Amino acid sequence: MTGLPAIKGSEPTPLIIRPKWSPYDKKHRHHTHRIIDIHQFRRPDTSVSESAFISKFIIPLGVSSDKYGNLYKVIGKEPKILWSCHTDTVHNKAGIQQVSIWGQKKLKLASAEEHSSCLGADDGAGVWMLIELIKAKVPGLYVFHRNEEHGCKGSKFVLDHHRDVITDLKAAIAFDRRGTRDIITHQCSVRTCSDAFAEAVAEGLGMGHCPDDGGAFTDTETYRSVIPECTNIAAGYDGAHGKGESLDLEYLINLRSAALALKWDKLPIVRDPTKYERKSYYYGGYKKGEHLAPGATSYPGHAGPQGWENDYMGHEFDKYTPPSSSKEPTTILEYIKQKPEVVADLLEQWGMSVKDIKDYVEAANNPLPAPADPAQTG
Repeated sequence: MTGLPAIKGSEPTPLIIRPKWSPYDKKHRHHTHRIIDIHQFRRPDTSVSESAFISKFIIPLGVSSDKYGNLYKVIGKEPKILWSCHTDTVHNKAGIQQVSIWGQKKLKLASAEEHSSCLGADDGAGVWMLIELIKAKVPGLYVFHRNEEHGCKGSKFVLDHHRDVITDLKAAIAFDRRGTRDIITHQCSVRTCSDAFAEAVAEGLGMGHCPDDGGAFTDTETYRSVIPECTNIAAGYDGAHGKGESLDLEYLINLRSAALALKWDKLPIVRDPTKYERKSYYYGGYKKGEHLAPGATSYPGHAGPQGWENDYMGHEFDKYTPPSSSKEPTTILEYIKQKPEVVADLLEQWGMSVKDIKDYVEAANNPLPAPADPAQTG
């Protein structure tokens, strides 16, 4: 049997087989092992395992500390960037946990791990990134914040007691955001970073990022009244604060390379930290708008205006500032009523979907019938 005739004037196309990305490649395995080591620690705030974690990974960097326990490292003369992360997690128990790599790229809790409530990539991924930047001597003031998960208390201590340290900084950057795409411009609906800065970071990283205005309250937001550009960059984790949390190792290791190559000191500084700007809502969506109202209040702990510019069908209505309540919310329901956008974003950060909420509501509205009393049955 003869073979098929060759087509005149053509050459066979060589088959190119691209090697699959592997966390155990010689180029990556050192980073992979280090990331695994970081995520084996369950780190509730002030726990023994958080202290052990700090002693193993952060103290050797030659850091200093303040009275609250925040840890600092300065690289370069008169740095202009604050690099931010936090050492605590939302684990419900201290100790060591088992983690494993799923599908060559995802770091997750091991299937045999029964005692952990989450992976802790929020913010284990960010801690690893800052360690790598320090080792590469990228200029900046590095702050390993304490107690972020319970109200950003570490960064608030910095703002209240060491404001002079951050006054001349131009940007505060954290690798603390779900997914692989976002560069945050707003936190809790308030602008913390200019679009120009976020777009420049996205272009410089070259990994397909884009600005996102749906950020939650984090340490960098604490500094928005002092530092012009305050943003969080996607760190590759998903399902934060839950047992199904995962970390994209390929993305995170590639992000490290991109961050080391970016000229951070060349980024445009645009936002004025003395001006307050929040998203303005109207029927069918929102528009970005600046609303300044001297004497009004914003979120607890920050002085500034609060309100919306109402815009409907192209007509701007009178500006309206919701009446502020002097009573602090004491229940979850009261918080939801006062800050529905913030609570919704928090649930999303924790991995809750619309379907999850819908299923819960339907179950609550349609409870199972009580079991019959055996005495009444024949």
